[in-house]
Amino acid sequence: MQKIAADYDVTKDAIYSNNKTITYDVVFEANENYIKAVFDHNGTILSSEEYYEYVRIPNALISQLVKEFPGWSFNKSNCTIIYSNEGDAKFQYTVKLKKGNKSKLITN
Repeated sequence: MQKIAADYDVTKDAIYSNNKTITYDVVFEANENYIKAVFDHNGTILSSEEYYEYVRIPNALISQLVKEFPGWSFNKSNCTIIYSNEGDAKFQYTVKLKKGNKSKLITN
């Protein structure tokens, strides 16, 4: 989906205007995953919010959670990425852990 958003050309869309003050909110969706991107009049992505379900979480986070929650198993994970062209992307992982009939949501 990131490639689709990066390759999207807002200037080819029927709603495009040459007005330099206009921005375009475009949503790309696949199942429960999405990218909400804001494009400027040149087609440059100004900012975006991405959400992905059932992602593989980074090994460092897996190791941390295994140490902090021994005996708990990984049940579900998702990732939100916030991007702005003014800085680095921010990644936030949410992991659902299970142990018997108990569950916890951990956000990192």
